[in-house]
Amino acid sequence: MKMKNLFGVRILLLMLVVSSAMIFGSCEKDEPVGDKTSLTALISAADQLSASATVAVYPQAAIDAFKTALAAVKTASASTTLTQAEVDAQVTALNAATATLNTYKTDDYAALYALITSSETLANGATSATYPQTAIDNFKTTLATVKTAAATLLTPAQITNLNVNLTAAKKTFGTQIYGFIDEALYLTAGWHFDEGTGTTATAFSTVKHVGTFKAGNAVIMGANSKSPAWGDGLKGGKALVLDGGAHLEVPYTTAFLPANLTISVWVKPTVLRADNYIVSQNYWTGYKLQIQDGGKPFFTFKKVDGGIVDADNETDNSVKVNVWNHVVVTLNATTKELKFFVNGTHTKTWTEANKGIGPLTQTLTAPSPQPFIIGGVATDAELAANFMEWTTAANLGYFKGSIDELKIYNIALADGQISKLYMDEKP
Repeated sequence: MKMKNLFGVRILLLMLVVSSAMIFGSCEKDEPVGDKTSLTALISAADQLSASATVAVYPQAAIDAFKTALAAVKTASASTTLTQAEVDAQVTALNAATATLNTYKTDDYAALYALITSSETLANGATSATYPQTAIDNFKTTLATVKTAAATLLTPAQITNLNVNLTAAKKTFGTQIYGFIDEALYLTAGWHFDEGTGTTATAFSTVKHVGTFKAGNAVIMGANSKSPAWGDGLKGGKALVLDGGAHLEVPYTTAFLPANLTISVWVKPTVLRADNYIVSQNYWTGYKLQIQDGGKPFFTFKKVDGGIVDADNETDNSVKVNVWNHVVVTLNATTKELKFFVNGTHTKTWTEANKGIGPLTQTLTAPSPQPFIIGGVATDAELAANFMEWTTAANLGYFKGSIDELKIYNIALADGQISKLYMDEKP
């Protein structure tokens, strides 16, 4: 009986020990589940950021790394037994991933992406009809290299280098287009006429030729003499408005008498008249460009051999009143060709065979070199010396209307160059 009671006591003690161990173990393992409210909100915000992140703002590698980190946090967050410490660790990880992504959101990267986008548009639109194929291939190779590098995680210095390299490649490619004009080399004088105030117009070309406003000849024009004025230009800028003999005078230099010549100008005549002079360098003893009453551009020049050529484009109503017209004339001393273009279209070619075209004179005599005239035929002094016997207000050479974007080149531009010039400048 005593042995049986003793055995029972031992069983009770064993059960008490096991129960105590279970209770103690339960207390040790059942740490409270953490509060995921902040983590859930953070994941929601990260989802939105991930969905909106584009390579226009972030490098692709940065986007990919962020999405990988977000996926890992979302997987961990799905657990129902995360402790508060584990929740906090995921919050820390996601905040760090977001901060890392945003370090790549910079103005320099955005500028690089914009440059890549514009370069892609340029490259994709380039054809062998507008660029040499080797130029296209070289530009696309550089673009692909920069684009690949831009998708990786770069330092600010590396991004700057890519910007510099692609900008240089794009500029070089632009010079290789058929029709490109290197104005640093070939533009003798060019005026935008955008001053809008004052009584002078300064050229934007390398040499800053200054045209000074001059009123119409008072003896010939009388009360109808007018001074140059400013008006609305071709594309939102300003332009010269001329009438009553008003013109500009630019001091002469030999640069105005090149062996090869192109005159490009936009005109908006208010009337069509035979003596609508646009420019004049010693009139017919040098060269002059005007619009005839039939709306035809008319060019006169003196040749090296002393002969004088008068020629128009033989196309009536080429130039129209009260609208902007692009007029170009080219004189090529080598091919002995004189060409006319109106609004980008080649309208006439004169040659040595059909018009006696030859090189432009390089010497000005009778009279000696005169100022380069914009919008008129000659200075008051020259009119007084050589024009008074036969000149009246009705036949005095001067422009009636507006003149804009006047350019004088020391080469005979090619057809493609003139077409590009028109497309670049047209309203």
